[in-house]
Amino acid sequence: MWLVIDFILNLLINMIIIFPVFAIAKELFPVPGIDSFWISALPLLHISINKNSIFIAELASLILLVCFLWGFVFPYFPVTRFFQRILRGQSKPIPLEQEKINAITNYMEEKGIDTTKYKYFVSSCSEINAFASGAKDITITQPMLSAFSVKELAGIIAHEMGHHHNGDILFFNLSYGISILNIFCIRILCLTISILNIFRFFPVIQIFTILIAFIISIFLNIYTFLIFYPSKLLSNLFSRKIESKADVYATKIGLGNELIDGLYRLYHFYGNDPWWVIPFSNHPRLMNRVKKLQKRMEKINQDFCTYR
Repeated sequence: MWLVIDFILNLLINMIIIFPVFAIAKELFPVPGIDSFWISALPLLHISINKNSIFIAELASLILLVCFLWGFVFPYFPVTRFFQRILRGQSKPIPLEQEKINAITNYMEEKGIDTTKYKYFVSSCSEINAFASGAKDITITQPMLSAFSVKELAGIIAHEMGHHHNGDILFFNLSYGISILNIFCIRILCLTISILNIFRFFPVIQIFTILIAFIISIFLNIYTFLIFYPSKLLSNLFSRKIESKADVYATKIGLGNELIDGLYRLYHFYGNDPWWVIPFSNHPRLMNRVKKLQKRMEKINQDFCTYR
């Protein structure tokens, strides 16, 4: 549920920028044949033909195309997967790293967990972190791989498996595709301001160019400070819920205690975020996660004893 709500929120926020830019671009740079196609297609969908319905159909088709590409094509297409892995700093493990990853997967296999459907990578990033991405990729940074024990890393990887299992990566890819389109539209608006600033030195159109540039600047500032930043706080709230669900998945596959140990080790390096940082973080506080996991493990143990 949180995934769907977060995606809808992200879509609505980005549409505030995409909608007017698309409308202006459609008027200034019409593409021959597009309107004719929708004039033929809309009656088949039992939708009346008018300027608004054609505009909405074209915008919706653009959004669906972007979602399809980022959600179902790029993560699976070999060429795009290769470049995405380069951008994320993912690389195949060297023999020594592969040896430890094998020890982790062997430990998890002994617990009855299928680790073969995932691909494991190492990142040279200096942070102690792990992340899920792509179709079935799990990446561990070199500092985490060297500093954490096999059991601790098994718990961390179980959490990342939870993101894949829960569909988090699919929705992240969909939201990322929409965000890319949004960023492209913002770049167009910024470029427009730069071009207008050049033409303001021409006396005949000076007032007009200054006025248009001012309106676009006000629009972007209102969007950034009154819409984007507040919505980011709400999105972070949803993200923390999603992270908690990935923690729960680790307990369901029998690696709750290992994840607790891994989070304790992470706490040893980073400590707990101050309370005032919580709204700006997309992860729950480490010790809050540990306490919730401990309560869940206690309940699982009690249920097991009762069943016996």
